[in-house]
Amino acid sequence: MSTNVRASSTPVALDTEFTAILLQSPTQGGWTYVQMPGSASTSAPAVW
Repeated sequence: MSTNVRASSTPVALDTEFTAILLQSPTQGGWTYVQMPGSASTSAPAVW
């Protein structure tokens, strides 16, 4: 199955709801973030 996805530099709203645990970077001053279930796993989380 192939999915046609285009990357965009323009931010867009996500019309979805989900429950997630807040994750925090282990480094001092690091980001607190969530990872949306089903999203790609990366070493750098998206900032919402």
